[in-house]
This record gives sequence, C-alpha cells and structure tokens, in this order.
Amino acid sequence: MWNSSQKSYGKNEWKNWGGDKTWSAPQLWWPAIAQRNWPPDPAWDGNSHRAKILPNNHLQMTSEVAKGFSARVVREFWFEQNGDFAIAQTVEKVKGEPLLLSIWNVTQIEPPDAMFVPLNFQSVYKNNFHWLVPPKNESPIVQITPTLLQLRPSVGVSAKKIYKVGADIPVVAVATVKDGVAMMEKATCQDGEYPDVAVGGAGFPVEVYNNGDAKENYAELELLSPLHLFKQGDRYQYTVRWSLHQLLSSDVNAMATRDAIEKLLKGK
Repeated sequence: MWNSSQKSYGKNEWKNWGGDKTWSAPQLWWPAIAQRNWPPDPAWDGNSHRAKILPNNHLQMTSEVAKGFSARVVREFWFEQNGDFAIAQTVEKVKGEPLLLSIWNVTQIEPPDAMFVPLNFQSVYKNNFHWLVPPKNESPIVQITPTLLQLRPSVGVSAKKIYKVGADIPVVAVATVKDGVAMMEKATCQDGEYPDVAVGGAGFPVEVYNNGDAKENYAELELLSPLHLFKQGDRYQYTVRWSLHQLLSSDVNAMATRDAIEKLLKGK
C-alpha cells in the first residue's frame, strides 16, 4: 500500500492519506453535484470516519454525509476463511433528490513491478482498452494480447508522468506484481451501465491510474460498480476482495508469469 508521508495539510488541500478509499463516479459529474471537480469531497476522503468493531469482529468505518451528494459511505472490512481481504462499501442516501452514481473503489499502492488488466477480446475499443488519460511521452505498455494488458509504472523527475486506462471487461479484476508476489483485486460483475463511457463504447468496471509524480509516486487500482439511482433512504453495496499469490518466478516479463496472472484473473 502507498501511504503519504505528508504530516500537515493546508485548509483546502486534499488530505490524501493514501491507502484504500471510496469515491463516487463518474468524476465528470462532481462539479454539478458537489460544486468541485477536485479534490474529492472530504466527507468521504480526507476527514476522519467513525470506527467500531462489530459483533462478527468486522471493522466498520462510517463517513460524514457529503453535502452535495447527501449521502454517506459505510465501509466494512474483514478477512475471509480463505485469506482474502474483503471491503464492503455501502452508500446510504440520507436525503435530497435522486442521484445516479457508481461506487468507485480506489486502492493506492506503491509502484509495482508490473500491472495487469484483463481485456475483453470483443471490445469495441481499439486494442480492447481505452486511454482515459493517454501518456504524454513513452508508452507504458509492456505487452498486450487480445485478453491481457501489461503496464509498467512510470515516474517523472520534473513533471508528472501520468496515464489512466479503462477496460470494458465482464471479469471485474486487476492484478499487480511486486517481488514475485501478485496482488489481485476482484469484484462480482453486475449488470448495468458503467461510468466513463467513451464515444461509441461501453463504460469501465476496471481502471488503472499511474500517478508518476516524483514527490508522490503511486498507482491506483480502481474497480467500479454499475451506475445506481440512489433515492432517499436507499442503500447500495459494492464489495471488493484482495488476495495475494506467490508466483513461481519474479520475472514479470516471463510468459509463465503472464499465463499465471491471466489464470488468476479469470479465476482458474
């Protein structure tokens, strides 16, 4: 995980502590709903959350109500018997007009050796993925097949080297590799429309972002729910699961490593 080393923040500065967080998507709608394009609403990301241990020994964290969204997020964490780490994110609409939103899980990690995104070989997008934020200089693509995209993180010295990709894939999963260990995130694919639709295509349940800032260098693994119409009193939950897998080789460019990652992403 990536955790910020910054200890103090300005009044209106984004308190990006790092770690895992829940946002609403699409981000393009934030100005109309919350009167800000950036940073995220501090009620959900920045301010402290109320925490308690539930009778089942799960950790529950409850945010403030975000003013523009008139909704709070309740996050529940636990380990399952097979060792997977689960995060259930429930958005509760407490008041206000109906709102169409997606639950957007964002996990900030230290730059890995490689990032792997499963692809839909029947995608309408070129090369079966879409550049949400294209790289300005060299391409971060290491290897691409009709069903798997391998990316490298990139770091800038004097300027940011950022990029972001989206995949319209029915397998809601993404993986990274660091020192021969694969970290995988998964969620159950749900029917519906997904955010960030590009012209003529579909939305993206899986996105990967590279923040190549020399000061704050991290990657984001992002899993998104379908858009849901939240009415007053509605509660909608989206659960993601993390797992760690020891690989036979630490060579991220080996064909055997790619094959192993693809099997993990497909659940085989």
